Amino acid sequence: MEFMDLIQVSRVDAIKYYKHSSLYINDPVKPIDGCLCLTTHHSILLPTTTTTMTAANGSNQTAAEEIWLLHSLIDLLELRVSSRPLLVIKCKNLHIYSIEFNGIQECQKVYKSLDALSNLTSANMRYPFFYKLDFKLNCDGWNLFDIESHFKRLFGVSTPSTSTSNDAIEWRITNLNANYDVCASYAAKLIVPKCIDDEMLKKSSQFRMHGRFPVLSYYHAANGSFLLRSSQPLLGPNSRRCKEDELLLKQCLPNDKRGCVYDLRDSGVLKSAQSKGGGYETDASYPLWKRTNRHMDRFDQVQSAFTKLVDLTTANLAPTAQELTMDKWLSKLESSNWLNLIRNALYVSCLIADEMVNKNGCVLVHGWDGWDNTLIVSSLVHILLNPHSRTINGFLSLIEIEWLQAGHQFRSRYLKSAFYNSSANLASSSTSSSSSSSSSSSSTVNNQQTIVNNNQKYDTTSSAPIFLLFLDCVRQLVDQFCLSFEFNEELLILLFDNLYSSSFGTFVGNSECEREQLKVKGRTTSLWSYLMQPTVMNGYTNRLYEPSGPPLIIWPNLYAHSYRLWSSLYLRHYLNGRACDEAKSEMSKLVDAYKQSIEKVNLLRDELVLLKSSIVT
Repeated sequence: MEFMDLIQVSRVDAIKYYKHSSLYINDPVKPIDGCLCLTTHHSILLPTTTTTMTAANGSNQTAAEEIWLLHSLIDLLELRVSSRPLLVIKCKNLHIYSIEFNGIQECQKVYKSLDALSNLTSANMRYPFFYKLDFKLNCDGWNLFDIESHFKRLFGVSTPSTSTSNDAIEWRITNLNANYDVCASYAAKLIVPKCIDDEMLKKSSQFRMHGRFPVLSYYHAANGSFLLRSSQPLLGPNSRRCKEDELLLKQCLPNDKRGCVYDLRDSGVLKSAQSKGGGYETDASYPLWKRTNRHMDRFDQVQSAFTKLVDLTTANLAPTAQELTMDKWLSKLESSNWLNLIRNALYVSCLIADEMVNKNGCVLVHGWDGWDNTLIVSSLVHILLNPHSRTINGFLSLIEIEWLQAGHQFRSRYLKSAFYNSSANLASSSTSSSSSSSSSSSSTVNNQQTIVNNNQKYDTTSSAPIFLLFLDCVRQLVDQFCLSFEFNEELLILLFDNLYSSSFGTFVGNSECEREQLKVKGRTTSLWSYLMQPTVMNGYTNRLYEPSGPPLIIWPNLYAHSYRLWSSLYLRHYLNGRACDEAKSEMSKLVDAYKQSIEKVNLLRDELVLLKSSIVT
């Protein structure tokens, strides 16, 4: 199928469009007269006239009102039929746009075109495979972070991928999964115990869910403790055992260490998991490892919490919405459970970090599949214990190793976002499916008919903002330890914006194997290549960062009052971005002035020392 077959109308003139859904909220920005152009991958909103705005310093500035909207970024379309047809576009990055048309036919054609273009089923039709560079590459982001560099940072030495010559290091890099036939979701190269050969690893993979056998995530060089990650063991109803898996965990544990398995499931579900083919590490089979259950909600519960949060933060944007009181708003925020998910993830991560640092323990962490909560916890442990992971290069390397190469399902988890999965949309979808086979559902409120695209081209039951939950945890840490992180929250927001839809191929596919099959490295550009440009990186650098000042290990405050809603992300359609930008600009000026003053003070001190020494002589 060609792209042009999906476009029923390529241009519509005489429209009005509203930025940030200003139609429904008290926004001083007036509706913009313009035209809409549909291309293969973008909807372009062009103003017929420019808008002049008064800046804070009193000068007149021309606002750039031209909007380029990636079709893959569209999460939900609402066609509201009243006196003048209105198309509301709700995006996966939480932006909302409204377009007002003169005629219903033009509006319906645009609606059907966008519905088709935003739900492409072929990965090869996605925008990253068509994006042309508009900047000069100064590095290849695809080869910027590899397992060999990660190994060198962990152990302080460089080594060939299969080296076993350094007796002081009890770990090695294996090429066992080079063809992705042992574990389809793991990377081709993995760090494993040196004392375990590849045949034993194969046997262990057959005993773990999805073949995800224990591999090294983090090594704490200060005391030799380490963190392993895997998926659940497959005991099954017959309580079968695997001597190779048991031997792997036994032999990798040093004599002076104690082993601790952190199972991220409630203890009450373990028997049920075993009856379905899964299981847990029993005391009889793994006597050197003590199991601890620390429940973390599964991906569907994370999606539900996120949907409730977005429903709350966009509640006032509905045409019939009533303004919530402060008490009701805070009550709904608490009932969404989103902040509790963040606190719980950080709490479990702190427990594991404490086990490794203060209790001389080695840890194996897993939940069900080992590619969701397991990766959140292992990544947060990196950030808590390793200052390098709090730098820009270190943080991007962490995402590459612990998320992309570890097999987090970026394709399945981020097909759709909160608007599509909202309770109102699901309710209308169920009503529509029982009454009609149409791909859209409709409802009437105050004589206004609303048509929602509820097409089922995608299986969205696997959608869940797991990586966003991790980013929010990091943002809470950045908020508590503003001097300890080289990057600012703008970098976290950039990663979120590229998560659901992007010009780059970094988050394409569910695994390294899928990206190899799609030839992503040769056909797309890496997001890391863009970020590594000095002018770009400067915008994501924390001006308050002090590399030599903060402690090597950070321990966050875990009290409930310490966690704040990420307003610059979840309330981005409410907040005035210009005011925030001006405040940040003033802060940068103050920081620069402070640093210059410190330099002058140091120079004056040096001159004073020289003068005193000359007087003495």
